[in-house]
Amino acid sequence: MITGLLYRRFPKLWIPVFALAALVLVSLPFLQLWLMDKGYHGRWLDAPAAPFTLPSATGDVISLNQFAGRYVYLYFGYLRCDGYCQAQMVTLFLLGQQLADKPVSMVFVTLDPERDKPEELRATIDNLVMPHFYAVLPPSLAAAQALANDYQSRAMREGDWRSTTYKIAHSGEIFLIAPDGNIKLVYTGEHLRADEMTDDFERLIAKVGEK
Repeated sequence: MITGLLYRRFPKLWIPVFALAALVLVSLPFLQLWLMDKGYHGRWLDAPAAPFTLPSATGDVISLNQFAGRYVYLYFGYLRCDGYCQAQMVTLFLLGQQLADKPVSMVFVTLDPERDKPEELRATIDNLVMPHFYAVLPPSLAAAQALANDYQSRAMREGDWRSTTYKIAHSGEIFLIAPDGNIKLVYTGEHLRADEMTDDFERLIAKVGEK
């Protein structure tokens, strides 16, 4: 009754009121994500990580399950990437140095198993001089894409597939997987900072310790 009276007396007032209400409803999911991300430099997720068991550059088999009790930074890229792959690898190297005394492993999954040869991947890992840095070598591009898709990470070959100069367009996320098997944080962009990721890690393990 009161609402009807107000509507008759101030009909133009209700247009912005309804628009504001609609805006609030649409913004609720994004507001929730913002609140969840608050305090972290990466995007908070806390969703199950897709399991995998794939060959490594050393000829062994690497499974996500073998990292039980450790935190894993998982990255999809390839050696001939002329984008931000190299910057991401440097970031992981610096991050590994800063977290050297923590239960942390780095896993690089090549999206270009046809050109990234095992010896090249081994040389790259050896140059990083990190005992807990692993290179995963899927048996095919399709297998690499399938695993990337499981993590909702984009990966698509561009250019003439018959040429050896093709590129692989990929979104370049780094996923932080906790010992409970969940992806806790996702990092995107080429301007990642190892010190910010270290800050996130310290905050995350402190939060786990409070439980």
